[in-house]
Amino acid sequence: METIAGRDQLLYEQIAQTIGGEVTPVRVERLIKGLREGGHYVHGIKEVKLKPKILESGILPLTPEGRASYWTTGRSVFGYLVGKDKLQSYDTTFFHYAHARDEGSKRLTMLVAITNGDFLSQLGIELSGEYVRIKEPVPRGSIALLEVELPIIEKGRASSQKAEQAMFGLLEKVVSRGYKGGDIISASEARA
Repeated sequence: METIAGRDQLLYEQIAQTIGGEVTPVRVERLIKGLREGGHYVHGIKEVKLKPKILESGILPLTPEGRASYWTTGRSVFGYLVGKDKLQSYDTTFFHYAHARDEGSKRLTMLVAITNGDFLSQLGIELSGEYVRIKEPVPRGSIALLEVELPIIEKGRASSQKAEQAMFGLLEKVVSRGYKGGDIISASEARA
Protein backbone atom coordinates (compact mmCIF):
# COMPACT_ATOMS: atom_id res chain seq x y z
CA MET A 1 0.00 0.00 0.00
CA GLU A 2 1.31 3.42 -0.97
CA THR A 3 1.94 5.76 1.96
CA ILE A 4 0.49 9.26 2.24
CA ALA A 5 4.03 10.65 2.16
CA GLY A 6 4.69 8.65 -1.02
CA ARG A 7 1.54 10.00 -2.66
CA ASP A 8 2.47 13.55 -1.63
CA GLN A 9 5.96 13.09 -3.07
CA LEU A 10 4.44 11.89 -6.35
CA LEU A 11 2.21 14.98 -6.43
CA TYR A 12 5.21 17.28 -5.85
CA GLU A 13 7.10 15.50 -8.66
CA GLN A 14 4.18 15.87 -11.08
CA ILE A 15 3.73 19.56 -10.27
CA ALA A 16 7.48 20.22 -10.69
CA GLN A 17 7.55 18.32 -13.98
CA THR A 18 4.51 20.22 -15.29
CA ILE A 19 6.03 23.62 -14.45
CA GLY A 20 9.50 22.58 -15.61
CA GLY A 21 12.68 24.65 -15.54
CA GLU A 22 14.41 24.74 -12.17
CA VAL A 23 11.26 23.95 -10.19
CA THR A 24 11.96 20.81 -8.17
CA PRO A 25 9.76 18.59 -6.02
CA VAL A 26 11.54 19.98 -2.93
CA ARG A 27 10.67 23.56 -3.93
CA VAL A 28 7.06 22.53 -4.62
CA GLU A 29 6.76 20.85 -1.21
CA ARG A 30 8.28 23.91 0.53
CA LEU A 31 5.89 26.31 -1.24
CA ILE A 32 2.82 24.17 -0.54
CA LYS A 33 3.76 23.95 3.14
CA GLY A 34 4.55 27.67 3.26
CA LEU A 35 1.17 28.56 1.78
CA ARG A 36 -0.74 26.29 4.14
CA GLU A 37 1.23 26.94 7.33
CA GLY A 38 1.36 30.69 6.68
CA GLY A 39 -2.40 30.83 6.15
CA HIS A 40 -1.99 32.24 2.63
CA TYR A 41 -4.87 31.89 0.17
CA VAL A 42 -4.61 32.58 -3.56
CA HIS A 43 -7.15 33.45 -6.22
CA GLY A 44 -6.49 33.25 -9.97
CA ILE A 45 -7.66 36.12 -12.16
CA LYS A 46 -8.80 34.81 -15.53
CA GLU A 47 -9.11 38.10 -17.46
CA VAL A 48 -6.47 40.85 -17.82
CA LYS A 49 -9.27 43.38 -18.35
CA LEU A 50 -10.38 42.82 -14.71
CA LYS A 51 -7.09 44.18 -13.31
CA PRO A 52 -8.21 47.87 -13.15
CA LYS A 53 -11.42 46.89 -11.32
CA ILE A 54 -9.43 44.76 -8.88
CA LEU A 55 -6.97 47.59 -8.27
CA GLU A 56 -9.93 49.82 -7.46
CA SER A 57 -12.29 47.48 -5.57
CA GLY A 58 -10.46 44.25 -4.72
CA ILE A 59 -11.88 40.81 -5.50
CA LEU A 60 -15.65 40.93 -5.82
CA PRO A 61 -17.90 37.85 -5.51
CA LEU A 62 -18.82 37.73 -9.19
CA THR A 63 -18.44 34.13 -10.32
CA PRO A 64 -21.45 32.67 -12.09
CA GLU A 65 -21.25 29.53 -9.92
CA GLY A 66 -22.77 31.27 -6.93
CA ARG A 67 -21.80 34.91 -6.53
CA ALA A 68 -18.59 34.20 -4.66
CA SER A 69 -14.84 34.23 -5.13
CA TYR A 70 -12.86 31.03 -4.73
CA TRP A 71 -9.53 30.85 -2.91
CA THR A 72 -7.11 27.97 -2.36
CA THR A 73 -4.07 27.14 -0.29
CA GLY A 74 -1.65 24.22 -0.03
CA ARG A 75 -1.97 21.42 -2.58
CA SER A 76 -5.27 22.76 -3.90
CA VAL A 77 -3.47 25.68 -5.54
CA PHE A 78 -1.89 23.24 -8.02
CA GLY A 79 -4.23 20.25 -8.29
CA TYR A 80 -4.37 16.65 -7.22
CA LEU A 81 -3.49 13.20 -8.49
CA VAL A 82 -6.00 11.03 -10.30
CA GLY A 83 -5.33 7.37 -10.80
CA LYS A 84 -1.79 6.34 -10.04
CA ASP A 85 0.17 9.38 -11.13
CA LYS A 86 -1.72 11.84 -13.35
CA LEU A 87 -1.84 15.45 -12.20
CA GLN A 88 -5.32 16.95 -12.50
CA SER A 89 -4.50 20.62 -13.03
CA TYR A 90 -7.66 21.80 -14.78
CA ASP A 91 -9.90 24.06 -12.68
CA THR A 92 -7.04 24.97 -10.33
CA THR A 93 -5.84 28.38 -9.25
CA PHE A 94 -2.30 28.06 -10.60
CA PHE A 95 -2.60 26.12 -13.85
CA HIS A 96 -6.03 27.30 -14.96
CA TYR A 97 -7.42 30.48 -13.43
CA ALA A 98 -4.13 32.38 -13.05
CA HIS A 99 -3.55 32.22 -16.82
CA ALA A 100 -5.28 35.49 -17.68
CA ARG A 101 -6.85 35.93 -21.11
CA ASP A 102 -5.94 39.07 -23.01
CA GLU A 103 -7.59 38.98 -26.43
CA GLY A 104 -5.24 39.87 -29.27
CA SER A 105 -2.18 40.32 -27.04
CA LYS A 106 1.20 38.95 -27.99
CA ARG A 107 2.00 38.57 -24.31
CA LEU A 108 1.14 35.84 -21.85
CA THR A 109 -0.08 37.05 -18.47
CA MET A 110 -0.60 35.32 -15.15
CA LEU A 111 -2.44 37.18 -12.38
CA VAL A 112 -2.83 35.95 -8.81
CA ALA A 113 -4.32 37.68 -5.77
CA ILE A 114 -2.88 36.52 -2.46
CA THR A 115 -4.19 37.18 1.02
CA ASN A 116 -3.87 35.57 4.41
CA GLY A 117 -6.01 34.50 7.30
CA ASP A 118 -5.22 37.64 9.30
CA PHE A 119 -6.67 39.91 6.60
CA LEU A 120 -9.67 37.65 6.10
CA SER A 121 -10.44 37.19 9.79
CA GLN A 122 -10.51 41.00 10.16
CA LEU A 123 -13.32 40.88 7.59
CA GLY A 124 -15.16 38.21 9.59
CA ILE A 125 -14.45 35.50 7.01
CA GLU A 126 -14.01 32.03 8.48
CA LEU A 127 -11.39 29.79 6.91
CA SER A 128 -11.37 26.02 6.91
CA GLY A 129 -9.55 23.65 4.64
CA GLU A 130 -7.62 24.27 1.45
CA TYR A 131 -10.58 25.56 -0.57
CA VAL A 132 -12.61 28.56 0.53
CA ARG A 133 -15.65 30.18 -1.04
CA ILE A 134 -15.98 33.86 -0.05
CA LYS A 135 -19.32 35.57 -0.63
CA GLU A 136 -18.17 39.04 0.46
CA PRO A 137 -15.87 41.42 -1.41
CA VAL A 138 -12.20 41.01 -0.48
CA PRO A 139 -10.99 44.64 -0.38
CA ARG A 140 -7.94 45.83 -2.29
CA GLY A 141 -6.15 46.57 0.99
CA SER A 142 -6.49 42.90 1.99
CA ILE A 143 -4.76 41.44 -1.06
CA ALA A 144 -1.46 41.66 -2.87
CA LEU A 145 -1.62 41.28 -6.65
CA LEU A 146 1.07 39.13 -8.28
CA GLU A 147 1.67 39.58 -12.00
CA VAL A 148 3.81 37.87 -14.61
CA GLU A 149 3.78 39.13 -18.17
CA LEU A 150 6.01 37.57 -20.83
CA PRO A 151 6.14 37.58 -24.62
CA ILE A 152 4.65 34.52 -26.24
CA ILE A 153 7.77 32.73 -27.48
CA GLU A 154 5.97 29.88 -29.21
CA LYS A 155 2.59 28.21 -29.24
CA GLY A 156 1.80 25.54 -26.69
CA ARG A 157 3.25 24.70 -23.30
CA ALA A 158 6.69 26.38 -23.67
CA SER A 159 5.39 29.93 -23.12
CA SER A 160 2.99 28.79 -20.41
CA GLN A 161 5.80 27.01 -18.58
CA LYS A 162 8.00 30.14 -18.64
CA ALA A 163 5.16 32.15 -17.12
CA GLU A 164 4.44 29.41 -14.56
CA GLN A 165 8.12 29.26 -13.58
CA ALA A 166 8.13 33.03 -13.01
CA MET A 167 4.86 32.94 -11.02
CA PHE A 168 6.11 30.01 -8.94
CA GLY A 169 9.22 32.04 -8.07
CA LEU A 170 7.07 35.06 -7.24
CA LEU A 171 4.87 32.98 -4.92
CA GLU A 172 7.97 31.58 -3.21
CA LYS A 173 9.26 35.10 -2.70
CA VAL A 174 6.10 36.57 -1.19
CA VAL A 175 5.39 33.54 1.00
CA SER A 176 8.92 33.59 2.45
CA ARG A 177 9.45 37.38 2.66
CA GLY A 178 5.89 38.58 3.17
CA TYR A 179 3.69 41.16 1.49
CA LYS A 180 1.34 43.95 2.45
CA GLY A 181 -2.26 44.37 1.48
CA GLY A 182 -2.37 46.70 -1.52
CA ASP A 183 1.00 45.56 -2.93
CA ILE A 184 1.41 44.97 -6.66
CA ILE A 185 4.32 42.59 -7.21
CA SER A 186 5.54 41.90 -10.73
CA ALA A 187 8.10 39.50 -12.13
CA SER A 188 10.03 40.86 -15.07
CA GLU A 189 11.12 38.69 -17.96
CA ALA A 190 14.71 38.96 -16.70
CA ARG A 191 13.78 37.18 -13.46
CA ALA A 192 11.82 34.40 -15.16
